[in-house]
Amino acid sequence: MDFANDIDITVVPIGGFSQRQKIQNAAWTFEKVLKAEIAISALLDRDYRCGEEIEELVRETRGSIPHFHVLAGKEIENYLLVPSALTRAITERLKEQVSARTFSQANLEDLIFPIADDMKSAVLSQHISNRMRYFDHRTSKDPATVASEAISYVDNEWRDASRRFLIVPGKSLLSAINTRLQDVLGISITSTQIIRHLRAEEIADDLCKILSDLNSFAKGQCAPGRSAA
Repeated sequence: MDFANDIDITVVPIGGFSQRQKIQNAAWTFEKVLKAEIAISALLDRDYRCGEEIEELVRETRGSIPHFHVLAGKEIENYLLVPSALTRAITERLKEQVSARTFSQANLEDLIFPIADDMKSAVLSQHISNRMRYFDHRTSKDPATVASEAISYVDNEWRDASRRFLIVPGKSLLSAINTRLQDVLGISITSTQIIRHLRAEEIADDLCKILSDLNSFAKGQCAPGRSAA
């Protein structure tokens, strides 16, 4: 609530992972050029980057930006892909339409799992490509070994539904879910509706820690006379 309600915080979109250097550039500019004291917190999507690349980036960046985070999920929308919360949001929409139809979590899983499975080959290709890019000139491993490691990672994540929904393209899956809901039930659901039905215990651990840190950042960094970006 401190982060949400603090009027001294300015949210600045940087335009994606590839623009991350802007974060450190901004810190340097305010401190060295403008001689201004500013607190910066940053949050990036993970996209399809491997764990080793994320660890290196976090380790290097937190030296100058302590409140720096990278999502464990591909993008923020992935954290809305919680079957129980989706089911509750759909049920509410059906009630709004005074529909006699019922919709269970089993119905939701029958709808969403095939859509996610259709995305697996594209997800796998992206993870192989990004892992090979990162390890190019960084390891003596041959490309086949690096590719095999990416395949093992995706296969392991795919075995568990909650982890699977963190590595698929979240925006695309939510859009596909709404397309199917329109076809089957004549309704769609919004991110706001899903969030309203998302219970605290259903929020992924890494996002809970990030939200807690952002709240601490707002509470501790934005004292009178200071600003944050």
